Amino acid sequence: MSATATATAPERRLFDVHTAAQYLVSIGAVGTTVHFVRGLIGRGEIPRLKIGKKFFLSRESLDVWLQKNERRSR
Repeated sequence: MSATATATAPERRLFDVHTAAQYLVSIGAVGTTVHFVRGLIGRGEIPRLKIGKKFFLSRESLDVWLQKNERRSR
């Protein structure tokens, strides 16, 4: 894939487990690991889509989970 194709490609909407962890790290959740994301899936805390043997998470689901778990300081 060329640099032009990458730059013009639509923003990614589905992430596999590894890419979901990278997305969370990229927005500031520095300690996020693949194990943590798999735990979210296993505990049913975040909706997932299974295609074949792989799990995928939507960007929207990750963002909703972040908002839901955000806590304000008292």
